[in-house]
Amino acid sequence: MLGGMVLPSFTGARVFGCEHKESTNFACKVVIVAPVSQPRMKQFHLIGVEMCVNPVAFARMLAKIGLGVAVAQFGIDGFTPLVQAFILGAEHEHGEWVGGYAGDTNPPQPTSDGLHHVTIARKRMLQGDFVIAHICLFAKYGGPTNFVAVGRPC
Repeated sequence: MLGGMVLPSFTGARVFGCEHKESTNFACKVVIVAPVSQPRMKQFHLIGVEMCVNPVAFARMLAKIGLGVAVAQFGIDGFTPLVQAFILGAEHEHGEWVGGYAGDTNPPQPTSDGLHHVTIARKRMLQGDFVIAHICLFAKYGGPTNFVAVGRPC
């Protein structure tokens, strides 16, 4: 059995000055988590793959993860959240707060061997100070790193 996933890898977020159209701010990365042995593959004459990606739902999930980790790290009063409206349904905001490194030649790599890798930090950008979550789901298998501008520090 072939085990693979299709994960969105976003481009930069508009909050940091990246200009893009909502429908073009991501690429897809196929992550294989269970390769098939060569003898098993020879049993089949045709293999089909169906891919369905909902980048808004994926971005919303990343925002929820980022918000949860930020609250755990800084506390409920430690920052002013930016992603609540998007999490609650404002689909047009996904390119505003969620970004990534699609198309970058040297994207950041997770520093652990865990299944997933999440870091949260305060970061000063040209647009001001932000609480940013870097999230790499399925890091162990080469999943893409995306980020969420979760909020602004208090």
